[in-house]
Amino acid sequence: QGLPALTLDSELNSYAAVRSEEINTVWSHTRPNGTSGADMISSTKWRGENLSYITYGSFGFSDSEQNNAADSVFASLKASPSHYSNMVSGNYTKIGIYTYVANTGSGVKLCTAYMFSN
Repeated sequence: QGLPALTLDSELNSYAAVRSEEINTVWSHTRPNGTSGADMISSTKWRGENLSYITYGSFGFSDSEQNNAADSVFASLKASPSHYSNMVSGNYTKIGIYTYVANTGSGVKLCTAYMFSN
């Protein structure tokens, strides 16, 4: 797309950490307190949120397993027009990413939040 790389932002990372844990319990862009996930970011900024999760029957956290999980999630977000538009928006200059790991009865669930801002 010819856009500059996003800068990893510690404040957005902290918001993503909260959101990734929240979506493990309730899968929604609406937070448990009734606000939007993007509302965590100052309203004076461009802001956006992508959420994803993937479940594996077994997951050993090897480099190849982590890379495969990241590739799979990236492909699914890219295939969604609304998620992809967040990924390539020229309005965003910063990103925060966090993955919450949950052990479930059906395996390991990786819940990831991506918070975008300028």
